[in-house]
Amino acid sequence: MSISRRFLAIGVIAAALGIPLFVIYMLVWDRSATAAQARSEISAGWAGEQTLRGPWLVVPFTERRLTAVEAAPAEAATGTVTGAVAGVGAGAVQQVLADHQDALVIAPDDLHVTARLAPELRRRSLFETVVYQADLAVEARFSTGAIAGGDVDPARLDWARAYYVLAIDDPRGFGGSIPHMRIDGRLVEAEPGSRDLKLPGGAISAPAGLSAPPAGPIRLSSRLPVKGSTGFGVDGHARRMTVDLASPWPHPSFTGGLLPDRRSISAKGFAARWSTSYLVANRPLAMRASTGAAREQGAPGLAEVRLIQPADLYAQVERSLKYGILFIALTFLTFFAYDVTGRRRVPMLAYALVGLGLVLFFLLLLALAEYISLTPAYVLAAAALIGLIGSYSKAVLGGTGRALVIGGVLTLLYGVLYVLLQLEDYALLLGSLILFAALGVLMYVTRHVGEGEAEAEAREDGASDADGTPAALG
Repeated sequence: MSISRRFLAIGVIAAALGIPLFVIYMLVWDRSATAAQARSEISAGWAGEQTLRGPWLVVPFTERRLTAVEAAPAEAATGTVTGAVAGVGAGAVQQVLADHQDALVIAPDDLHVTARLAPELRRRSLFETVVYQADLAVEARFSTGAIAGGDVDPARLDWARAYYVLAIDDPRGFGGSIPHMRIDGRLVEAEPGSRDLKLPGGAISAPAGLSAPPAGPIRLSSRLPVKGSTGFGVDGHARRMTVDLASPWPHPSFTGGLLPDRRSISAKGFAARWSTSYLVANRPLAMRASTGAAREQGAPGLAEVRLIQPADLYAQVERSLKYGILFIALTFLTFFAYDVTGRRRVPMLAYALVGLGLVLFFLLLLALAEYISLTPAYVLAAAALIGLIGSYSKAVLGGTGRALVIGGVLTLLYGVLYVLLQLEDYALLLGSLILFAALGVLMYVTRHVGEGEAEAEAREDGASDADGTPAALG
């Protein structure tokens, strides 16, 4: 078989090996989905991601507004509907004055939230996720100055029914504790529910204990033990707000609407601080509950952190699979160099078996990494495949030295792949340089390939010119 045909056949084998690589890729995706389901089940038994919302001072009020109503037949005949015109036909729509219940939601002037997250790993079968116990401290100062600029008549506010509200996303996070609020030094046990706000998730409220508009600022504080999984955020609204988050977890990911103003991250954990104001939220401090003022804050928190696991083994294995064809191509080129230089003819079956061995590495890596950490799994899988293919190469290439060359090439390739997995930002650059170097080595090794055939063709062409007979018709 000519060199070009052998090269084409090797290319077909390499392309065909893309099929088992794709099968392993789908297996990685399936195992990743299984791991996500296991993490979801752990969170379902513990508590999900949490975002602290509030606090708010909520003051109910009643106002009379024109409302469109449909008159009943009897009322249409007698004109008994308030504001209706007697004698109108049944089903006529009338504008009537009716009482409407609403509430004024007042955000604090100053808000300071401190949270310390105590993380732990919870496992289900082979899979694990990060959960935490959060110790929250909320301190707020309210004043009634924000009411003056609103569209609610202060005389209609029912201060005797005023109350405070705090909320989290998942009510299971409260666990067995009964939260309390300290209002101007008075300790009040909180009750479940957000009343007029109708917030989704979990909320607690406590009566404000007022009978008239407060003469001065009101101070509210609360200590909340809250459970959650993976992520925690604060979505408060205040004229001035500061948030301090800290945890011994060394791998935070800061998300949400704002990045922290200050942060420090070390092997012992992290600490971060956010400072913001109501100008960022672009909302006034006092709004009607009917406008969904509080419910609009169901978006991700302004200050948010996720406790991530940096070495997601499924993401790492998936990334390594993307270099599978490169591995196969570079290994085949090494065998091809021995093939075309005439030192040893390598059968096509050997290319196929070596390629399958290279594919098997990724399956071994996935299987081992689910029981031990990624690095030991990588070392074991690479050592197993280098030993297997090196031993097979000794028989195929006919010599220990050649087998050592193959083993050295594979060791270099696996070492480079591990570096690529660790240096994600430089993966493209490093991969391009490796391909360039491999092509240069192949060009150097095969620089004399085909010289004998070319000289023979030249001699044949010269003989044909001498007797005037074309070579093709010899």
